Amino acid sequence: MDEEEMVLIKNNTRILKLANKYLVLQCISTYEPITIENIVKKTNLSRPTVINSVRELTEENVVMKEGYAESTGGRIAALLVTNADAYYAVGVDFEFPQVRLAIANLKGVILTAQQFKYRLDIPFEEIIDDLPVRIDSFIHKANVDIKKIKGLGMGLPGIVDTKNGRSKFIERINGWKDVDIQNILERKLVDIPVYIRNDVHLLALVEKRYYLRDMERDFIYIGLRSGVGSAVFI
Repeated sequence: MDEEEMVLIKNNTRILKLANKYLVLQCISTYEPITIENIVKKTNLSRPTVINSVRELTEENVVMKEGYAESTGGRIAALLVTNADAYYAVGVDFEFPQVRLAIANLKGVILTAQQFKYRLDIPFEEIIDDLPVRIDSFIHKANVDIKKIKGLGMGLPGIVDTKNGRSKFIERINGWKDVDIQNILERKLVDIPVYIRNDVHLLALVEKRYYLRDMERDFIYIGLRSGVGSAVFI
């Protein structure tokens, strides 16, 4: 085995480990309080993998024990929950002309929020200059530890190039074509990574996680907002 193959194997192992850890965290966040045994059942991961992921998440203060499950005769299992204030996330709902900003904790609880409106005839250049300043001001005025903000997620209408962080086209904004919105925001917000997605796709994810959960795996979501969009889960 040459050096390049060894590096590839190490990288694949690291990615798999992170993916498993994320899956465990998502499971705890969705079904908390939950025991390790139930995490194993819901994720189909091996018990050692779940135990290692839980140990790392506990060391990072992202997950903590909160009491114990009812005894069934054997060893009493600890109940695991997410540590709500370990980290925060910023959300931007860009439903032009309306814009909504929010900061939430790990449990999805909104700690502070703000909204404002652009005039309909505003040139896209003015939005690009103004929006990063407004978001930066909102974050710095919020009563949270900025160092704990792990990222900013932005939902936009229209076609979104998530790989390159570009908003390809928003019909309602004059001149808005192939805007490098991710890099524009990251330059202003320095240490906060930015992720952009189609707004209706994000709303469909919310529907799946908080309302449908395990009830329906396949569904169509239609969003009636300033425009109309849809998302399909299969």
